[in-house]
Amino acid sequence: MDPSTCATHRGLLISEITGNIVGWLRATGRKKYLASLARTCKAFQEESTPALWEHLDSLSPLLQLLPPDAWSLLPDENVKFPFTITHPQNLDWTRFDHYAEYVRHFEWRGPQRTRWDIPGPRDISSKALSALATYRPTGQPLMPKLHTLFWEEHDPELAFHPNLFLPPTILRLQLFSEVLNPSKVTPLLAEVGAACGNLTHLRMSVYDGKMPWTDADYDAFARILRGMPKLEALEGYSDLSVSCVEALAALPKLATLELHTEDMNMDALATSAVSGARAGQWFNALRCLRLGALYMDGNTTTFLAAIRSQGLQELKFLIEYEPETHALKKRLRTLARSPYRHSLNIFDFFTTSPFQVDGAEVPLDLEHALQPLYAFPHIRLLTIRSRSFLAGASRALHDIANAWPELESLVLASYKKDPVEAVAGCITLEDLVQLTRRCPRLRDLQLHLNAEVVPDATTLARLMPEPSQSPLGLGGCMVVHNAPIVDPGQVADFLARLFPALESVIYMGADLYYEDGKSDPSTFLAKWWRVKRLLGEKNKALKKAASGSSSSGRPSTAAVLQTPYLRASSW
Repeated sequence: MDPSTCATHRGLLISEITGNIVGWLRATGRKKYLASLARTCKAFQEESTPALWEHLDSLSPLLQLLPPDAWSLLPDENVKFPFTITHPQNLDWTRFDHYAEYVRHFEWRGPQRTRWDIPGPRDISSKALSALATYRPTGQPLMPKLHTLFWEEHDPELAFHPNLFLPPTILRLQLFSEVLNPSKVTPLLAEVGAACGNLTHLRMSVYDGKMPWTDADYDAFARILRGMPKLEALEGYSDLSVSCVEALAALPKLATLELHTEDMNMDALATSAVSGARAGQWFNALRCLRLGALYMDGNTTTFLAAIRSQGLQELKFLIEYEPETHALKKRLRTLARSPYRHSLNIFDFFTTSPFQVDGAEVPLDLEHALQPLYAFPHIRLLTIRSRSFLAGASRALHDIANAWPELESLVLASYKKDPVEAVAGCITLEDLVQLTRRCPRLRDLQLHLNAEVVPDATTLARLMPEPSQSPLGLGGCMVVHNAPIVDPGQVADFLARLFPALESVIYMGADLYYEDGKSDPSTFLAKWWRVKRLLGEKNKALKKAASGSSSSGRPSTAAVLQTPYLRASSW
């Protein structure tokens, strides 16, 4: 063979082989096999050790590396690892420090409740943790290269020690801790701020269970936030002060914010947004906002309209009192003029109390309330969850299908248990056809549906002249609420034609329990359970038809449409 034309291939080095093996085991979470490999030879030990120690959810593996003559285990049924330092003069941190350098993620979770609501044992005792804080050399955190810390402890007797768990390398912090003495909140916040200058993600709740934060606590937290220029996400906060929100608005990289406010606080925030020191430079980099408020009123929309980010993609609302239809339309019209009109693609609106007039609940008219939202052309996920009846849903669905061809998920749900046919403009099976034609990416659908009337084959052929290519059901689902139904077989046939990838339907209504053969078969739940079973049988049959399978192994849409199924004669 001519050496100038033959192909040559470089073989893998031993380090590359071991690295690939360890990488695969690491990605699949098989620590047991990693530990076995580490014992076989030096090459595997060097590759496996970082992966074995990367994630810890207990201090006990590290504590067992301390000299055995420095500590002992004293029986304590309330502690999993009853570690106690008995001879501190014998402490040698060499082996501890060697392996602690590999730890990147650490989780501390307080005692989990048993089935009888009794607290289970904790990892180590509060006395052991205090002893570690006492005997650990100053300026040396337990895990010096830690990146992520999740600390959840609701026992105020067990204090959080920043000097033990917050090295300068920390990037992500979730801290939930109760403090017995309110005067200790501000010093603790100051310690956290001093150690977390490089933090990118923060979720923190430090409080006394009976006393809210004081002005001094809020001022301390505002100073912490100003000292975190790399912060990208802040989540889980209630009623932050205006100074804290102003500090957040000034952060150059803040992309994700979860904020819950009281009505009085929102008034002050709206004023600050339009006339405060940050006016005109209000959350310039924000991409996701989850906002909780009592009302969707003028103050709320003023706050939202002041956001200057042109890349905001996600807006999620948790509103206590649902606005009246025209009031909601007015608020959404204000948002439609915002700088993020072309970037927003997720809109989630949830209310917990219905709108009432003289004690009588008033439906939310979706047809009119949602009209300003159509100014946002790239909506992918729309969620409306209400405590009121949803009126005008049929016309709203028509507008949604025409406005958002990129739609992937649609939820229009009310938590009312009343019959859905009592609501004016309820969505019917025929209304669903436009979704298959105009929303080719739709995979998730949740709505109130009246399935009593099933369009015949002639009507369907007129509405949908071409076979459906809808992906609904591929990686998603369909949920129907309080949906009247007469003939499960016809409904299953119709849905199979409309959404050929759909394998199941979930029914949500007043009756949530059904046992085949024992429950009343005439209930809506029983009939939708039969629809679900028929769709499952259809898909099971399709999977056996290998000739109609796509290259990926999943039945193609064309194969679905060509396969005889169930009541095909009715079509």
